[in-house]
Amino acid sequence: MSKNITLIFKYGIFCYNINMKAPAFKEFTNQLDTVTTDGFIFEWQVNDPRERIVGLLIDGKVVGLVKFSREFSSRYNRIESIEVMKEYQGQGYGAMLMAFVMMDSFSNDGFEGFVALTSKSDGTENFYLHLGAKQRTKQLMIFDTEASQYVVSKYLPNGGIFK
Repeated sequence: MSKNITLIFKYGIFCYNINMKAPAFKEFTNQLDTVTTDGFIFEWQVNDPRERIVGLLIDGKVVGLVKFSREFSSRYNRIESIEVMKEYQGQGYGAMLMAFVMMDSFSNDGFEGFVALTSKSDGTENFYLHLGAKQRTKQLMIFDTEASQYVVSKYLPNGGIFK
């Protein structure tokens, strides 16, 4: 039995079944306001108009979330928070959320796929290094164009190319 995987974007939905060749898009309004985030550690609210939240659902249940902002003055996306429920970790869902943020970065003029985040100091930086991040300081992780292309091509259907 295949899982129905859905990525919800605040004011829109990106949805695909892992057996489909391409994702299907359907618009919703304030979808995240009606989805339960029980069991998550972080508070998942948008506090700044530049912030976006993407949710990953499996069979209708939210299992992962990422909050990011578009930094137009510096031309990169900054991940504020990313979280996958413990029982779903290690299955590529965090990387899928990261890939969505990277794809968004490629879609903004001059961003060229650049993404930055501040890692917790609990070993999670190994996850980001595994995906190709460059560690600038103990906690600052940077994904350049090449690293983002790799993650998008590996973790999104059709390498993030939607027809």
